Amino acid sequence: MTVSDASRIARAGSRMREVRSGFGAAHARPGPRREVPPSRWPAVVRLLRRTHLFAGLTLSPWVVMYGVTALLFNHPGLAASVAPRSGRFGHVAGPRMPVAASWAALVVDSLNAAGGQKGATYRLVDPDSAAQVGSVQFLMAVGDTVYRVSYDVRDGMVTGRPVVTDRGLSVRNFLTTLHKTRGYSDTKAKGRPDGRPTPVSAMRWGWALVVDAVGLLMLFWACSGLVMWWQLRSLRVVGALVLGASATAAALLAIGLRHALTG
Repeated sequence: MTVSDASRIARAGSRMREVRSGFGAAHARPGPRREVPPSRWPAVVRLLRRTHLFAGLTLSPWVVMYGVTALLFNHPGLAASVAPRSGRFGHVAGPRMPVAASWAALVVDSLNAAGGQKGATYRLVDPDSAAQVGSVQFLMAVGDTVYRVSYDVRDGMVTGRPVVTDRGLSVRNFLTTLHKTRGYSDTKAKGRPDGRPTPVSAMRWGWALVVDAVGLLMLFWACSGLVMWWQLRSLRVVGALVLGASATAAALLAIGLRHALTG
């Protein structure tokens, strides 16, 4: 076999391989294309992300405050200051203070002597229920309406509000009661000799656990959000300004409110 014959055989073999590869490609089934579709509104998504980020930075001081106060409300002994020990200074014989029922009767008589409002007559209701807790509190009837009256012994002001006989909770009262319900102190079993928890105490215990979980999650949310923001180097300066302004406003309001409450 000469060199020319060998080259012709090699060229024929290469043509056969090209034909076979073309035939296979023509009859091959195209596979599914797995491409991630691009976002339809990249500008809107970017705006939402930035808004979410800066809103979180603005709310971080307030979220931390609400998380800490929720835990303090739920655990009254947490970070509580130690009360000074009380002492005895002797016994002094002084005039006896009238009981709450006597105060209540005196207030009702004085109101009737003053003529009342539009000639109404006041009547003391259930004198045994009168109590003195900072002020004298008692029940008083004005016509067919019973009022829970409070008498301030310091300035003589008498105020009252009608007694609601329906003990059912409206939606608003139920939600506000949920907001104020906290602590584990009221979750002990009452009225059962075997010491088993009642359904009410079990629900209160579960709600107290939820308050703890929400407080801790709020703190985690704020701290993790700060870490995620710090990873975006291009937004560190602007985010620091927003966070600093929000923290300053929260501190000033807290200091001012403290002075207002203790002043």
